[in-house]
Amino acid sequence: MIGVIVPELKYVSYILEKCQCKKIEKNIYKCNYYNNKFLILITGYGKVNIALSTQYLIDNYNIKFIISLGLASCLSCNNINLLDIIIPLEVCELNSNNIYKSNKLLNNRIIQSLKYTNNIYFERKIFTIEEIFPKLPLNVNIIDYDLGIVGKICNNKKIPFTGIKVITFFINCNQVKQYYLYNEKAIMKGNKILLDFLII
Repeated sequence: MIGVIVPELKYVSYILEKCQCKKIEKNIYKCNYYNNKFLILITGYGKVNIALSTQYLIDNYNIKFIISLGLASCLSCNNINLLDIIIPLEVCELNSNNIYKSNKLLNNRIIQSLKYTNNIYFERKIFTIEEIFPKLPLNVNIIDYDLGIVGKICNNKKIPFTGIKVITFFINCNQVKQYYLYNEKAIMKGNKILLDFLII
């Protein structure tokens, strides 16, 4: 079974419309798309919520791999545009020395699903934060809320993982305005990419 992890229900709104889905627990949906079965877990926000929810999913279901779906931001505007896709090579929590490598086979499958579209993607290291607009070191580029925490739990449980993250705003560059302008488009793009991934 595939596990898809998101912080809020709105992050999978399009997927729920397009798939046969049934709510099986308070925050878990069982879905079927072109005979591919997967679970969607709504974690909520906060490091503890994300960690406990991810661990619960792995411990209670036969999860083969996990994909974290959602939005990301970027400190630098160089070579990256809004709505570009970030596929993690590795993830880590900010101010932590622990680095977790995403699964290459999963990453390649996502890239293959993008082959015949106009979607631009980058394979980058992703840092996870708990604060929305922190002071960031200059070497930090792609910023995400939850993937480092998901990576940590998956690493501990020996479960392959990756992410599909869409750039929604540039930090310290009209970020609030950009977020409200682009978050719905970014969510839709991520949903469509995941559905393409499921059928290749």
